Amino acid sequence: MKVIIWKQEWPFILMAFLLPLIFFWNVFTNHSFGLDCAPSVMGNHEPYAQQWVGGNPFCSTSPDPGAYVWQHPPHWLEAMRDYSSGKFPLWTQNIGAGIPLAANFISTALFPPMLPFIWLFKVTGNNVFYLDLFFLFRYMMLAGGMYLFLRTLGLSRVVSFIGGIAIFSTGYYITMPNIGHHNVDMMFPLFLFCINMLFISRRIRWVGWSALALGISMLGAMPEVSAFLLFFTGFYVLLLSFVIAKRDYPF
Repeated sequence: MKVIIWKQEWPFILMAFLLPLIFFWNVFTNHSFGLDCAPSVMGNHEPYAQQWVGGNPFCSTSPDPGAYVWQHPPHWLEAMRDYSSGKFPLWTQNIGAGIPLAANFISTALFPPMLPFIWLFKVTGNNVFYLDLFFLFRYMMLAGGMYLFLRTLGLSRVVSFIGGIAIFSTGYYITMPNIGHHNVDMMFPLFLFCINMLFISRRIRWVGWSALALGISMLGAMPEVSAFLLFFTGFYVLLLSFVIAKRDYPF
């Protein structure tokens, strides 16, 4: 591991976060992760009345990868309607016979990174472009976080860039770009980066940054993914602790 010299590294960190824009620039030319992936999952009213589009590089050929995301916008919009009215979104009577929002963890009513995008989605008359920007933002967090994590392991900038590209280019992310599980996933590399910085610097502030990254990840509202994240992170921390105890801080 090695300490990052921030003054030298910031331009490369920014480039790493922007890597997904190179691969998904079509989002800015009327292509959509949601529109091109979801075939009429939720009726015949915009933005849910979608037709299957074949050959789109954003989607797999499975029958309905878009269903994962089009189940959630009604919850998001109801939560944003309450927030914009100065209310806390605990419950809505506008979906079915009434459903919980913040009281239902997977409604993501409490997920801070998503709220600005959903607000833009709402105020622009349900413009799906802003949901696409949110999906792209998750890729950017993955790429930038992986770059930072690999740099703290002592890998070169080139290898770290390749790692940043590799993580959001895996089949899991490419074939289903719009599933809610990525709300949790997107913070995982940054969480590991914060843990590495804690072991490298031995400064208590990195405990706080680690807790913040973990908290945001868990508010992504997919508890089964959070359980895997905590398991593997716990194993990683134990491994680092064992190495440090055996070799007396080898970094």
